[in-house]
Amino acid sequence: MPQSPPQLTVIMPVYNACSFLKEAVQSVLESGGEAVELLCVDDGSLDGSGEMLDAMAAAEPRVRVWHQPNAGASAARNAALQHVRGKYLTFVDADDVVSPTYLKTLVEVAERTGADCVVTGWTRFSGAGDEHPHPIAAAEQLLAPPTAHDLASLPAQMCARLYKHSVLQQSGATFPPGIQYGEDTIFHYCVYPWCKAVVKLPENGYYYRAAEGSLSAQRSERVTEMLSGAEFLVRLYGEKGADGRALLAHFINHSLKRIRSMAPHSVQKAVAERIRSIL
Repeated sequence: MPQSPPQLTVIMPVYNACSFLKEAVQSVLESGGEAVELLCVDDGSLDGSGEMLDAMAAAEPRVRVWHQPNAGASAARNAALQHVRGKYLTFVDADDVVSPTYLKTLVEVAERTGADCVVTGWTRFSGAGDEHPHPIAAAEQLLAPPTAHDLASLPAQMCARLYKHSVLQQSGATFPPGIQYGEDTIFHYCVYPWCKAVVKLPENGYYYRAAEGSLSAQRSERVTEMLSGAEFLVRLYGEKGADGRALLAHFINHSLKRIRSMAPHSVQKAVAERIRSIL
């Protein structure tokens, strides 16, 4: 008898994460229950993460695994996007965890409100046991329809949000290849023109692990990649016939603020010329 499709798909890119991988996978399976599928893409790990994933998939039918040569988190997520079966989709990184009720809450709210996107806060933590919540709402808030300002004000992180899969399919959203800074923000802006209803929740049940030496720690060297993201959005909006002018203006303004705060003056001058060519 054919297995019914899962209600929720979780995508997890994995690279050298064996120290935290089991905890991350178990938290997703517990939080999502029987209606979840977890798509893990081993991005050329060298620490045994790939073998760990294969063992977990052999023991747990809700886990599906693919292996690829190292190409970065964006390429790993794009590979998994081709295999989504759930009505809803979210992303969890391999060194993070979610609370036992978190994923079920996201799905319940999406079903009850008909939202295309559900966004929550998150909690930053480290191995020392410290936790720092980052709430985004004091109470459940429905934006229907959301304005460009509403959407641009949502957190930029890849974590702590759920999308309706049909909306992602309409948008044609993918993670821009070759961009390692701001790729999560760019992805969201790919989807936003198709989001007719967005819910903000007070939950902080996504636990983001603060780690030394992460890509975010190198952001000052890569911040100008946001401009490549703007060019990526211009092409996508044009191909899909989306009126993304207001969103694009917000994205460029966001990018310029980041660049001014992190890049040297010589880089800022070159950025001004590139912005003119984009516009």
